[in-house]
Amino acid sequence: MLLILGFISVLLVCFFAYQMRVLVHRGQSIYFRPLHIIRYWCWLVVEIFKSNWGVTKRVFNPLLPIKPVLKAIPAKQKTELGRVIYANSITLTPGTVAINIAKSGEILVHALHEDSIRELEMGHMDEKVCELEPSLPRILDSELTRNKE
Repeated sequence: MLLILGFISVLLVCFFAYQMRVLVHRGQSIYFRPLHIIRYWCWLVVEIFKSNWGVTKRVFNPLLPIKPVLKAIPAKQKTELGRVIYANSITLTPGTVAINIAKSGEILVHALHEDSIRELEMGHMDEKVCELEPSLPRILDSELTRNKE
């Protein structure tokens, strides 16, 4: 009951903040894209379960090796918030931890096995986070047009 009511209250606050354009008036570069966020969360939950299953197999099966790897992964996000979301998504998936976000845009990642690093290098999660990022010039142009009218 508490989780459901908490979820509903968060949705209401997000809806009202979006309607009131609170973030635009405060000069923040954060824009809500509710459908993209919900679609990303669903995708991330599936990835977390898949990664969890892979880590569980490695832990309980002595034939599957555990070879820790530390590598810098490039991040294509345009904003700092995008890179933070990407790093947090990496950390949320079991078997990988984002250690540092460099100013060059690379994220230092520790993984339980090199397969996890290869998946990150393929860039599927990176692309998903880039889709989550708004196109700021287009949004700002539409805000300016709306204000002129």
